[in-house]
Amino acid sequence: MPDPAYKILKFALPADQWTPIVSPIFCSSWGLRNTSGGTVLLRTDQNDANTEDTLNSGDWELCVSQTEEKFFKGSTILYARVQAPGTPGQLVGRFVD
Repeated sequence: MPDPAYKILKFALPADQWTPIVSPIFCSSWGLRNTSGGTVLLRTDQNDANTEDTLNSGDWELCVSQTEEKFFKGSTILYARVQAPGTPGQLVGRFVD
């Protein structure tokens, strides 16, 4: 059975560690909404603070491909971690082919 063209997935963010956000389907665009009570840190390289940005509670991070390039199923899109130590969080992802 082929992958769905649209998928919603929740990502639990344990306190104090980087969590890989992995594409569950072959997709051309994705969005992540911070449903945590606090700020979430996002990195494209978990070991490099120069790749870091923040995502406040309730905000979205979006990426839409303007070319034929797509995100492969199983590929790591970015890494996420809650900013406040000891506080777990959650992101809700939406992935579209």
